[in-house]
Formats: sequence, C-alpha cells, structure tokens
Amino acid sequence: MKNPAFIGLLVLLFSGCSDPQATPADLPAGAIRVGGAVAQELVLNAEALPEFEVRQIGDIDLKKGGGEVYKSLNNAEGVLLKDILQAASPAGLTNKSYSSFFVVCTAADGYRTLYSWNELFNTEVGEQVYIITAAAGERLEGIKDGAMMVSLGDLLNGKRNLRGLSAIDILHFGEIVQ
Repeated sequence: MKNPAFIGLLVLLFSGCSDPQATPADLPAGAIRVGGAVAQELVLNAEALPEFEVRQIGDIDLKKGGGEVYKSLNNAEGVLLKDILQAASPAGLTNKSYSSFFVVCTAADGYRTLYSWNELFNTEVGEQVYIITAAAGERLEGIKDGAMMVSLGDLLNGKRNLRGLSAIDILHFGEIVQ
C-alpha cells in the first residue's frame, strides 16, 4: 500500500513548491551550500573538498535509462557524500529519528536527487555516493560541468548524476508533513 504522506512529500519536493533553499547568488561560482537541518550551514568550494578524505574511484561510466553509456570519467577521485553530511552536524538526529531524515541534492539547473538517511548510512549505497574532486588529472574547478555527484551503487547511475552540484539539504520528514 502506498503511503499518502510520502507521496505528498515527493510531490512537494519535485514540484518546486517546497524549494530546499536555493543556493544564494552571493556564493562563489562552483560553491556547494550544505544546509537544512544542520547545526551550521557549510559552504564548500574546490579548495575545501580535498580537506575531506579524497578516495581513488577509478574509471566511471555514466549510464542512461536504457543502459547505454553517455559519459565516461577516467581516473576519478572523490569525497563521499556521507563524510560531508557528518561534518555538517545534522540537528535533531537521534537513534529514534534518523529514519525520518533525507538528503536533497540540487544542481545549478534545478535538477534534484533524493537519498534517505538510512540509504546513505545503513546500506552499501552510502559507500558509493561521491562528489567528484578530479577526473583525468583535472581538478574539480576545471571539470567542464562544475561539481559533479554520482551514485556508483545505482544500476543506472546517470539517473542520480548531478552536474553543477550547488546545494545539499538535510531535511526532516516530520517537519514537511506537519
């Protein structure tokens, strides 16, 4: 049976009616704002991302809905999304509430992807969602499409691939449906 509250949440998130805070225009080009239910909002740029543990990813093929490769990244390096989320110190996160938190990632063009907190911190998916810091020896600031995020655990990873990542919002389901 479908949960009407969950369906309503998805409609709000993706219709633009519930706009997780847009990236402010006064942020530097290429900056990523981490906000929402956090103790303190973070602003990350190409220099700040390597302060996190940068992991060697290797070659990545991004696949469309039919499984065909539409973009390849060679010798990619990246930072795990969950490392950034932990640094943002989510507010109100307890053993009883973590299942009601989710993460909305937004690209500069408005494209959004959604992850549940459990998906990122309680499944293998969380070990494979990266913000790319370099590809083919080129640092983030030189990558054509700006900050890129990819979920390598997805069968068709192009669906949640973001180019021009501009915002990461940690949201609490209880605040949305009340």
